Amino acid sequence: MIYNQDAMEQMKNPLSPVKMVRETYSNWLQKHVTEVQVQFKDEDPAWIPYDTLLAMQECKEESNENF
Repeated sequence: MIYNQDAMEQMKNPLSPVKMVRETYSNWLQKHVTEVQVQFKDEDPAWIPYDTLLAMQECKEESNENF
């Protein structure tokens, strides 16, 4: 059972799908943005803002609490 608990904790970790991290400057936003390269399954990796990843994880947690 300990193994299952550890796996569940890792799934909750917002950094688990992250492959790489970079800092970029967004001309559109006029500020520096932290981006993470994520890959959830076998799809091609994609760069998304770190804040977006955290928001996705938060939405997932909220939807799990509703069930």
